[in-house]
Amino acid sequence: MNKVRTTLAAAAATTLVSAVLVAGMGESASAATTGRVDVAAGNTLSIRNAPSGNAAKVGSYADGASIAITCKVSGTSQTGTFGTTNQWDRVASGYVSHAYVSSSSAIPACTTAPPAPSGTAVQKAVVAKAKSLVGKYPYVKNQGGYYGPTNGGFDCSGLTMYAWYQGSGGRVKLTHWSKQQYNEGASVPFSQRQPGDLMFKSGSDGIYHVVVYVGNNQYVGAQSPSDGIRLISFSGAVPSGYLSTVVRPRY
Repeated sequence: MNKVRTTLAAAAATTLVSAVLVAGMGESASAATTGRVDVAAGNTLSIRNAPSGNAAKVGSYADGASIAITCKVSGTSQTGTFGTTNQWDRVASGYVSHAYVSSSSAIPACTTAPPAPSGTAVQKAVVAKAKSLVGKYPYVKNQGGYYGPTNGGFDCSGLTMYAWYQGSGGRVKLTHWSKQQYNEGASVPFSQRQPGDLMFKSGSDGIYHVVVYVGNNQYVGAQSPSDGIRLISFSGAVPSGYLSTVVRPRY
């Protein structure tokens, strides 16, 4: 009788363990949705560091690759194999446009932000993004933003929006207005400026211009219709017309 009870108990325990393993496997599987890349023969699907076709490329997938999709977000519209969509799928190393991806099941919306890069990495990335625009686009009033140029260009606050959004991996979203950007970070004395800080120009009507300090007594800004986007050097003292404090966006 004891032998029978022992056998039944062992069987019950085995069944319980199997059930737990199956449940655990189900939770693991539900953590990611399987997708398949479908691009033209010989092409690859770019992985971007933000949900935008203008964001930095950080990798790629080959046609037919099976990918693990964590969740979906909205970004810039892209037209591809499966039509036009603003959906971007988050994968382990960034984002891919859903216009080139078929999925095995519904993809959940992202509810958490990606991990923040280190401070030094963010500063370097912001500077790199700002410098990448020099001489490439014209100044266009009220244009530019998180994902790149609009109507062919940037204005001053559109440039800083882009540099900080892209450089922070999408974590910093500045307002498209220089006066408001002055309140969107920590105020720091000009003598303590660091690469990536925002410098502001002010006149009788208050703040009207913003640029990105890029180190070595230089800044990048969308200056005017005649000057476009420029890299400008200064002596080290506060440039004429600029405030004696800079702003360091929080991330």
